[in-house]
Amino acid sequence: MPRQKNRLPRLVAGAFVLSSFLYAAGDALAQPRAPLDRPAPSRSSHQGAAAWWHRQRAYPAGHIPARAYEEAFARWQALRPAHMPRAKALWHLVGPAGLDTASGANAPNPNWTEVAGRITAIGVDPSNTKILYAGAALGGVWKSIDGGAAWKPLTDAQPSLAVGSIAVDPTAPQTVWVGTGDGDPYSDSAGQGLLRSTDGGATWTRPAGAKFAGVSISRIVLDTKAGDVYVGVDFGGVGAGDTCTNTDATAAGQGLHRSSDGGKTWTLLLAGSIIDVEVDTTVSPRRVYAYDYGNGVHRSVDGGGSWLGTTGLPAKEDRYELAIAPSMPSVVYAGGGVKGQGVLYVSTDFGATFAPVPGAPDYCTAQCYFDDAVAVAPDDPGTVYLGGASCSVWKVTGALGASPVSSAVSLPNGDCGAMNMNWPSGYVHSDAHVMAFDPSAPQTLYVGTDGGLARTKDGGGTWERLNTGVSTIELYAVCADPTHADVLFGGAQDNGPMMRTSSSLVWQGIATGDGTGCAIDPVDPKRVLVSIQYGTTFLSVDHFQQDFHVVFDTQQPNCQGLAGCGDRASFVPPLLAHPSKKGTFYLGTYRLWRSTKGGIDGSWKAISGDLTAGLHSAPCVPAGSGMEDDYLSAIGPSASDPAHIYAGSASGKLQVTVDDGKTWQSLGDGVLPQRYLTGIAVDPLDPKTVAVSYSGFAASTPGTPGHVFRSTDGGQTWKHGDLGMDLPVNQILAHPTLPGVLYAGMDLGVLASSDGGATWVPLGVGLPNAPVLSLSYRAGTTSLVAGTHGRSAWEIAFTPSLVVSPATLSFPVTLGHAPATEVLTVANGDAFGSVLPVTVAAGAPWLSVTPTSGQAGGAAAVTVTVSVDVTGKGVGTYDSAVTVTATGPGAGSITVPVHVVVKKAAPPVTMMAAGGCGCMIRTAADEKATLGALAALALGAQARRRRRAPIARRGVASGFRA
Repeated sequence: MPRQKNRLPRLVAGAFVLSSFLYAAGDALAQPRAPLDRPAPSRSSHQGAAAWWHRQRAYPAGHIPARAYEEAFARWQALRPAHMPRAKALWHLVGPAGLDTASGANAPNPNWTEVAGRITAIGVDPSNTKILYAGAALGGVWKSIDGGAAWKPLTDAQPSLAVGSIAVDPTAPQTVWVGTGDGDPYSDSAGQGLLRSTDGGATWTRPAGAKFAGVSISRIVLDTKAGDVYVGVDFGGVGAGDTCTNTDATAAGQGLHRSSDGGKTWTLLLAGSIIDVEVDTTVSPRRVYAYDYGNGVHRSVDGGGSWLGTTGLPAKEDRYELAIAPSMPSVVYAGGGVKGQGVLYVSTDFGATFAPVPGAPDYCTAQCYFDDAVAVAPDDPGTVYLGGASCSVWKVTGALGASPVSSAVSLPNGDCGAMNMNWPSGYVHSDAHVMAFDPSAPQTLYVGTDGGLARTKDGGGTWERLNTGVSTIELYAVCADPTHADVLFGGAQDNGPMMRTSSSLVWQGIATGDGTGCAIDPVDPKRVLVSIQYGTTFLSVDHFQQDFHVVFDTQQPNCQGLAGCGDRASFVPPLLAHPSKKGTFYLGTYRLWRSTKGGIDGSWKAISGDLTAGLHSAPCVPAGSGMEDDYLSAIGPSASDPAHIYAGSASGKLQVTVDDGKTWQSLGDGVLPQRYLTGIAVDPLDPKTVAVSYSGFAASTPGTPGHVFRSTDGGQTWKHGDLGMDLPVNQILAHPTLPGVLYAGMDLGVLASSDGGATWVPLGVGLPNAPVLSLSYRAGTTSLVAGTHGRSAWEIAFTPSLVVSPATLSFPVTLGHAPATEVLTVANGDAFGSVLPVTVAAGAPWLSVTPTSGQAGGAAAVTVTVSVDVTGKGVGTYDSAVTVTATGPGAGSITVPVHVVVKKAAPPVTMMAAGGCGCMIRTAADEKATLGALAALALGAQARRRRRAPIARRGVASGFRA
């Protein structure tokens, strides 16, 4: 999540190339804007991002149903094996694995390289300190065995990749405990309980089962001497909290728990939302300290059996992090935020009383609820390290004396102002969340930040980054260049817009802030738009190789003179290019904006009024949270009819225009769920065939369950597609050329449909269980790119395969009859993403095929009529073949044998009724002979009747019977 101070991009010094502003002949010259060295927006971006994330999943009920993700994961696991044969394609990582923001003409931060995603937990093996564990906010657990030079992921297949804590058993270092769920308030996601490995992370079990599912484990303390495990559990930030209060007092599993049998059974020691736990294991019974979010610091002198208060700490805190001095356990620090300002307090009497540390820095500014870490030097109780926001890491020495000294050690010379172009590389990314010392080297400190993991070996004098090969970037969006296989753009949490222009997994940074959206012109792919929070949008016409500039902005007061200035907008507004029209881009605030001149400054026009439910329209949300107002969340222009555009909002409101924005019509009222509408996919050939996707859970709208709905009549009627699970859909995407092929990005993986959304199957294997927020289809390589929020971007290549049936064609043909026909079906074995061009050729002049070419893809096959004409041929057997040839990817051919048997025409068959004999006449000669015989018989019979007639008459007259 982004910071709020000087985090917007800078422009490269030098003249802007004027020609780059000319989109087409007759376009007005766009005026370059002032450098983007300006104040950040006034709204809290951490809270804005959290509100955006949580509202999708909780609206309109205000909370996420208990056990919802646990049940969805079970369904996901059951579906995947059943569909493996149809979903065997392999996802592969395309990065970022790390992000380079310090090189290149447009490097936004010359002091940050290489960057990874947000690190929330650190574990160091005390028996071998080259073995490190790092937990990412939504990227799982990673392990290094060489001191951080190389890393590998350990938990990609686990039910939750959100990590809040890691603990390595000092007596059995192969045993590693992991608490899932991001424990920071205003974090992204709750978790699915405890994980434990006894083989260094190779395999995992859930020792507490589902006990802590749906909440977050913020802290694990292993008391190996006593055989106890302490876990602090909170509500999971807004990942599970109630929208109205940002907490959830009823969430099962919250509090401070202890297990004495390896996690089989648990005792609740303290109720509440526990953000931090510290245990003094040097005394018995144990001294235990716990911070309950919003309710202060609690202490126990009997191992958690009873609890005491503290004195000296302000009552109205934003948050506290606690730290016991290892070399003097009577010293306890509490650092955090009070009324939006960072403070540091110290106790020298085991936490009974606290006093402020004189001159302590405001290290976490107004973001202490999110950025807060405190660590005491192992060998000096008066040296404290503080991790926070803008300056990231501070060092306080002499904290137990009258005149402590504070210095910012993560930036040179304590420079906490605007970005300094002379900063050398290697300093620490802002927004620190966790710190951990090397147990064998008291000057070695690890820090986890929004930019990954950093380390100092000299007490903060110098720093190094440990993010090489780590793919934990939290992407909000990803866009694939349709023609260049290596070119990708994306936007990520607190690491800004970014791009990839080579086959390297290391991407380049474009700007800072929260990168939220991207759009590529399908006809002129070097023309790219990227955006940061709330819709500040930048245009480049050369893949960001030269200067770029702002063309749209909603955030006052810096947006003056720009389109969208002051508009109500989502934290991640929808931004996209028209799928077929050059230079046409759309951006949604509470109304729909469009540029038809390549996105240049001054070309953006609003083509609608308010398409949302309006201000203060969302129930059960606090004013000022950014969640109470409605805004556009999805746009769906038609590729085949540019005047046909759909737009959807966060409250589930769906509208359409068929006259290019002149008028709008509401769709699906009372039929579609009034949940957060996340995506609109319009059929590439039919503007009236459209699918829409929804986040949230069925329990929030029990009368309208479901996540994907499809209409074939422009939204007048709707059908519900069966996903096989109740899980948020974050985006729905239509294949650009194949009608009926749809993709859905889920909170777990990707589903695909080849029948327009009626049925769905898991797509591919190898994708980590991270939320997929964005999908982009690359037509040039027939591949799909998925942007995950926590495990970077992945790509799956669709491999077409030729399928022809039947395998053999047989024709029984009779001389003198019409030509015989059979049907040959030519299909693509890949039903989910590729197009297979085919040609069909006959192997003999007496064979013909119609059509002779076509394209097979999705659920559509090419139906070929094969005809046989044996005119002029005699009785006999004839053999040939029809050859079907595929071109491009999947090239190959299949030969279908054709076997023809020509028989002599059978004699005509006639039923004779003459004379009533019922004889069958089989041949012309037989007919002639038989007719003669019948005539003779008829004449003879007539003569006999004449001779017998008088007798018959006499017989009747005299009483005799004939």
